[in-house]
Amino acid sequence: MRRRFLLESGSILAAGLAVLALPWVLRSNESNWVWGLNITHYLPPGQANLRLGLGLLTLAVAMALFLRRLPRSGNPVPQSAPVPPGRSDFFSAGAIPWRLLLGAAIGVVFWLYREQIHFLGDTTLRLRSMYGAVNGNPDVPAWVLHAAPLDYLLLVQLPVRLARLGGLDIFQAAQMVPCMIGAVFALVAIRAARECTGSTMARWVVLALVLSQGYVEIFAGYCKGYGLLLTCLLAWCAACWREDRLSRRPFESTLMVALALLTHRTGLFLVPAQVWRISRSQRAGRRPQMAEIAAMALAVACLAALVYSWKGVAGQDLALLVHSLNGGGEPGAYSIFSSVHVANVLNDLFLLAPLGMAGLVVVMANRWSGTRLSLGASWWLAAAPFLLMACLVPSLYPVQGAMRDWDNFAGAGIFLALLVARSAARGIEADSRLVPLWGFAILASLLHSSAWLQLNASEGAALQRVDAISRGVPALPLSARGMLFEYLGEYRELKDQPALAAEAYLEAAALVPNPRFFILAGNELWDAGRRPEAREAFRTAARRDETTGTKMLILASQKLAADPSDSLSQCIRSAVLEVRAAGPSGKSGKSIPAGLP
Repeated sequence: MRRRFLLESGSILAAGLAVLALPWVLRSNESNWVWGLNITHYLPPGQANLRLGLGLLTLAVAMALFLRRLPRSGNPVPQSAPVPPGRSDFFSAGAIPWRLLLGAAIGVVFWLYREQIHFLGDTTLRLRSMYGAVNGNPDVPAWVLHAAPLDYLLLVQLPVRLARLGGLDIFQAAQMVPCMIGAVFALVAIRAARECTGSTMARWVVLALVLSQGYVEIFAGYCKGYGLLLTCLLAWCAACWREDRLSRRPFESTLMVALALLTHRTGLFLVPAQVWRISRSQRAGRRPQMAEIAAMALAVACLAALVYSWKGVAGQDLALLVHSLNGGGEPGAYSIFSSVHVANVLNDLFLLAPLGMAGLVVVMANRWSGTRLSLGASWWLAAAPFLLMACLVPSLYPVQGAMRDWDNFAGAGIFLALLVARSAARGIEADSRLVPLWGFAILASLLHSSAWLQLNASEGAALQRVDAISRGVPALPLSARGMLFEYLGEYRELKDQPALAAEAYLEAAALVPNPRFFILAGNELWDAGRRPEAREAFRTAARRDETTGTKMLILASQKLAADPSDSLSQCIRSAVLEVRAAGPSGKSGKSIPAGLP
């Protein structure tokens, strides 16, 4: 017991110190190796140093409490008792109003610190489609329809309905929904903590560990299905633990798999684990009830719908993969063995579960001391593909650069967090002296995550991070760097800042001379009143692309001739939509019209 206590207490200190100290040790390093760890570099010095001081103060208090509670020679090890039957606490049935209040408070925090710059993922494109729907253009891009049904209904259609009710613009409505999902996530985390352990103190530690991780940033206005996926995964784990504890059939967990499939295609990873749970229940001789049969039928229907809706995306992904394997990636595009890939995976995992990486030391300490961490075989079967995907999938598409979607890491982040939380519960149940040290580790993780939230909520800090990522070492592939500036241009465009948007698009064009970047820059230069520069940008686009570029200019000139009161910028945008709708075409053989304004 003493050996186990020393191993676990030392590993908790190591985990907390790693999360607390690494950001400050690496503050002066501009490398992309540490952009995930280095978030305090982009905060004002006063705020960053305040966090460091608070963390060190908590460490001192935790160590004092820990040393004070060390037993003298021969004293027994203090044990943490479970909640007596019938006793009411925060996790009991009678405390529902308090739990709802906590969930609402967390949702408000997400709203106050919602993300300002959407320079990763497809958030900006989704916002454009929703903006068009609110303003009378019901056309939804085909790629949006490839989203899972719950993703589409809650994160595309619901914001449109909220905006039409009045009082919110489309951007506020689109960011409000993820914040509400974050509040639901908090309520699910309370339930997971209740099912994870019977000790009140251990439950509080588990809840704090789950809620203090970096993936909370996903709920702060990020208009994608990752928050839904995280909530479904956490609810599935809680349902599995409850069913195992009460020896119930896998009805609720099957329902959670169906919801995960309706949320995101990576929900497929839960299917093997759930099939194993159902088969184990069958072998135990328990006959399925009608509710369970209905849940399984729903899961099968969701799986069929997901496979059908995913076929278009799967074809695109397969084409990208073949292109990559045939050497289509640009110089510097990374593989699984490249430094950019390793940095990207480690940084994203650290962001999504700051204690998950360092806290693995705690889990190993339990193993070394002979304590098995019983999470259930289905839990390990579900966690393995998410962790594997985080490490392998980004390397399959080097033509898209190092920046891949959060879905590569969200599932891995929640399972790492739960692994550490369960380990904490087991340790506290065996020895309550560990509580102060776990409290310090929780605060270190919370400081990291709060800095991450504040960084994204600050426009200036977020812009500084975009610039650092694009120019850092090891350098990202040019396609990825160009994409960063394209997202930045779209953000400026949505903020009605045409001159700044044009600068970002021209920066992207300087890195990747894509005709589309010149056309986008020309639109914004025209809206900013810089007409000669806009004409030159349009001509550059046409010179670089003698097919679609020229065709768009011809269409735009025709539209402008038909309606001189319209703006060239709007005509160009309309022409872009027409060319995209028409699909690929051959060379037009026409030159730039002489009458181009």
